[in-house]
Amino acid sequence: MDHAMSTSAETPVELTRQCPICGARLRIELFRSGETACTDCGHVVWYEKRTIDGVAILDVFSGMVAINTDIDRVSKTLITGEEPPRVVLNLSRLKFISSAFVAGMIAMQKRIRAAGGRLILCGMHPIVRETLHGARLDTFFDIREDEEDALRSI
Repeated sequence: MDHAMSTSAETPVELTRQCPICGARLRIELFRSGETACTDCGHVVWYEKRTIDGVAILDVFSGMVAINTDIDRVSKTLITGEEPPRVVLNLSRLKFISSAFVAGMIAMQKRIRAAGGRLILCGMHPIVRETLHGARLDTFFDIREDEEDALRSI
């Protein structure tokens, strides 16, 4: 699953993945800005999902625009199993964060907590961390320095 992220807006990086919502096969060309949507269900692909020891790790793509509807769909798919969801949201690719995305993360946190699960944020750029601190959300979210620390604590 190794892939290099593009450093230029003109140079795409191709990934072949499945839509996290409907499972359709996707061929994604990621650019530093813009968005890619599933042609079957319309879900905006704003992250790549990995699973380690039953923990869902969502690596958020830089430049992708996830609106509350997209985040809500993902939240619903994360809580469909029999076990309470354990989710790590890896934000290491983001250098800034929009208020709409923060609102979506709040909704995701509430949904996962209501299902008895845990959501941990990790890998934050200092500006993203300061944004959450300024909004006093650094106590609302469980925040860890890196993915390794997040996996240990979950």
